[in-house]
Amino acid sequence: MVKRGARFLGIEVAGYFRQHSFTQLAGLIAMLTKFLDALRGANHADTTEQKHSLEVLTAAMLYQVARVDMDIDAAELARIRSFVDNTFSLGAGELEQCMDEAASLADNATSLFELTSELNAALEATDRFRIIENMWLVALADGEIDKYEEQVIRRSAELLYVHHGEFIRARHAAEARAST
Repeated sequence: MVKRGARFLGIEVAGYFRQHSFTQLAGLIAMLTKFLDALRGANHADTTEQKHSLEVLTAAMLYQVARVDMDIDAAELARIRSFVDNTFSLGAGELEQCMDEAASLADNATSLFELTSELNAALEATDRFRIIENMWLVALADGEIDKYEEQVIRRSAELLYVHHGEFIRARHAAEARAST
């Protein structure tokens, strides 16, 4: 039973039933269904469209750290290149293409969520930990950790669901590796 004065999508429901026939109501429902199907279709098309590769997304996350202090150091780029090459075993041409795509993706990303959402869906916890650890290595590559680099790594860890204890462990592991 519909209460008098009940509203749905800004329409007083009881008043609508009094003023319109059921065929008009069916038309309204069909229109809403078509609209919702179109929205679902657009979302479905987005999921079937080729997503960024894990290599590009991972490299873009590392680029975010390198570029946040407005000074991309050659050592930072070398660290990103080394990690991508060692982790994904790409050919020379593929590595260059991956690095170019990652730089472009990092420069054009409006938020870290764009990058981390796909990584979360595809990676296990240990792989996400390795990304955070390597983000720390990129930050340490130029000899100092900028406060903005730390903030990007911290936010990335949160978005990648890396617990704070693991975030700290990744930093210590990266500092140990960087000092050797």
